[in-house]
Amino acid sequence: MTVLVLLADDHAMVRDGLKPFLAPLAPDLKILEAGDFPAVQDAVSRSKPDLAIIDLKMPGLGSIDDIGALKRHAPNMKLVVLSGSVDRADVVRAYELGLAGYLPKSLAGAAITHALQLVMSGEKHFPSAILMQAAEAPGSSLPSGSPFRVLSPRELDIVLHLVGGAPNKEIANRLGLTEITVKAHLRSVFRKMGVNNRTQLVVLAIEHGLKA
Repeated sequence: MTVLVLLADDHAMVRDGLKPFLAPLAPDLKILEAGDFPAVQDAVSRSKPDLAIIDLKMPGLGSIDDIGALKRHAPNMKLVVLSGSVDRADVVRAYELGLAGYLPKSLAGAAITHALQLVMSGEKHFPSAILMQAAEAPGSSLPSGSPFRVLSPRELDIVLHLVGGAPNKEIANRLGLTEITVKAHLRSVFRKMGVNNRTQLVVLAIEHGLKA
């Protein structure tokens, strides 16, 4: 039985470097490649791969939620994030979205193969240290009555940067997001917090003891 793997990264050198570590996944392995997110969406919709390994920072990708949305086109596909950095909020969000794994590009080749073998067997693979740190994340240390506990880790990260006086563009650069994504998160935060603008949000955050 052929196992179809989608390997998505905007750098051909990265894709070529990963291919040898995919070979042990199945005797009959077929690899599709994509260099941007629109190509990923097209490949998923057309081919329904068994496994998709997707670079988190590739062109055309707004946020990690866009990766999770691919499940609508291929419900049985196992989704794994590939990232050059290990951002706590991204790891936690990937886990919340039900993705199958999160692989830092710093992993050794043998470790990548092992992680993907686990994923193909139905298990999940995430940086355990990061998930453990999530229990100590800012949101988990907030008082039980704090309205900010309803925010996701990413949303809370953005609020903390906002309290520190950072504009949207700077927040986007710090967190590796697009400015449009930051604005979308802020709209969600405004709605959850019952405020209408940044000033009201910052005042509310300070009143509840949030510090940058």
